[in-house]
Amino acid sequence: MTVFIPVIAAVVGAFISASFLYWLHRARPVVIVDNIRKTADYCSDREDAVLNADLIEDIEGSSVLGVMPSFGSGALTEREYLRILVKAKEVLREQTGATLPRLLQAAKRFRRQLAEEDFDAAIQTWARHQTLLWRVLVNAKMRGNFDMIGQRPDYDSMGLSAKHEVSFNDQGEPLIATSGAWNLHFTTRVPLAQKPSISLLARRAADAFSCEYKQELVTLANGAISVGESLSASQNALLAAIEEEIEPHLRFTVDAAVGNVGRSAVSLSNRAKLVIKTKGYPGRDGAEATDHVDLDLTVGSLDESVPVLRLVGDEGEEVSLLRDEKDEFESPKLIAPGALRRFVCVAEKPVTHGFHPVSLTGAFSAGNLQAYLVLAAIKRENLNFKPIYSGNFLFRELARRVELPRRKGD
Repeated sequence: MTVFIPVIAAVVGAFISASFLYWLHRARPVVIVDNIRKTADYCSDREDAVLNADLIEDIEGSSVLGVMPSFGSGALTEREYLRILVKAKEVLREQTGATLPRLLQAAKRFRRQLAEEDFDAAIQTWARHQTLLWRVLVNAKMRGNFDMIGQRPDYDSMGLSAKHEVSFNDQGEPLIATSGAWNLHFTTRVPLAQKPSISLLARRAADAFSCEYKQELVTLANGAISVGESLSASQNALLAAIEEEIEPHLRFTVDAAVGNVGRSAVSLSNRAKLVIKTKGYPGRDGAEATDHVDLDLTVGSLDESVPVLRLVGDEGEEVSLLRDEKDEFESPKLIAPGALRRFVCVAEKPVTHGFHPVSLTGAFSAGNLQAYLVLAAIKRENLNFKPIYSGNFLFRELARRVELPRRKGD
């Protein structure tokens, strides 16, 4: 028996060494979740969208959207339609959240300074914000929503002399140099058919500033306030309508990075799962949810084509989920040793699809539930899958709610 002890020891030692070497060379994937979003970026580029004709008319008729991609007169795919809507939403959020409030604040300050007959301050307020104030009045004038009252005052017969000299640039636009940091410029760069009426408005406004005639200037202030308030109401309503149109197309997406700190390559499946810890959370029926919610995801690289998801069936019944044959989201994802790859994981069903007992939209807005991401490494020896788990994170838009503290002591 003692003869075999060295042999057994050698075999055991070789086995331990081989196991240790295998352990050293194994793939070791690590999952990091950066953000969760609700987005319409991953829509079909093959299916024609059902267009909302009334909404399209309102968008094309909006005076604050500026140059927008055209809807055209033909069919649009879901992706093309949503891209235009998302662009309009972004512009309107900027307008209603920043531009129009700034316009109203400036116009009301200008009117208050006129009431106090502080013309120097009023002129500087107008000059500082004239791009907003004058543009909104010009647009309103061209649409027939603003005009000066009555005839142009005869300042000579009224005994009012010019306190500021009016000059003109090469385009014939009135200019007034002031003693402050900003000068006045009444641009008339509008379509040719509108130019005569806008040129008359510009000259009349310039004369009012030149003579510091309060009545005319108050008309400009009231016009800017009235138009600004009307635009705020109409564009907020349009923004709400656009967001309502986009909502059925939104999908949850998880932005993640997977690093491989091992010494062997790892291949990831294109399937993933987001587990949201909803157990005990109020459900749609008011009762507490009895289990967590699983969201099936499709995994793709940020530099790959986006997935094409189509529901097929009669009378709205879901039969199957078809995908673009060229969709690279279907390919396994190889991560070399020491490499890091970023992925976007897209939910296979829209946010508004009522297939869970818990309102995920409400839970996402509340942002107080925990969640984790599950990816699958493909085991080469038997083609089975080994789950890879991220750490827990809050089920909410992480990137916009991150807290960045100051240095200690500041």
